[in-house]
Amino acid sequence: KSEGNAASNPFNFAVTRAGSTAAAASVKYVVTGSGTNPAVAADFGSALPTGTVSFKAGEVTKLVTINVKGDTVIEPDEEFSVTLSAPTGVTLSETNSAVGTIINDENTLTIAANDANKVEGNSGSESPVPFTFTVARTGSIVAAATVKYAVTANGTVASAATAADFVGNLFPKGMISFAAG
Repeated sequence: KSEGNAASNPFNFAVTRAGSTAAAASVKYVVTGSGTNPAVAADFGSALPTGTVSFKAGEVTKLVTINVKGDTVIEPDEEFSVTLSAPTGVTLSETNSAVGTIINDENTLTIAANDANKVEGNSGSESPVPFTFTVARTGSIVAAATVKYAVTANGTVASAATAADFVGNLFPKGMISFAAG
């Protein structure tokens, strides 16, 4: 789920109990960072959330709401786990945790490339024929950003460009930099 730019964004996790629901029950939960880019306390406010889920007699499902703090920081998507422990009146199943992904919504780079058809010219003293593509970014533009690009072959084997079609006999690649704003 996207984190948003301000305030907090609720991530809801359902906790369901099976079997007899005749008596009250409870289970504790804790949030921890997980995955390649783990979420940290600042993503939730000032601390990683913890709490208790309490079931009254007859209740089957409860929601655990984890509030993620919105920001305008350009960062990778982050993950966190909600893990259940310390059950009272119930037994935990093998599925005692779930993962949430905080999707960065600050800076999205899009490429707008119209098909370009140009005559390549003849070999010799002619200048290279430029093909121009526009790269635009959307979302928050308050910070600088960069994006790498690389030209690749496209089409069927008979019609695909090869490295020999470009200056220096290499597929072009590089980096585009955007200043803040």
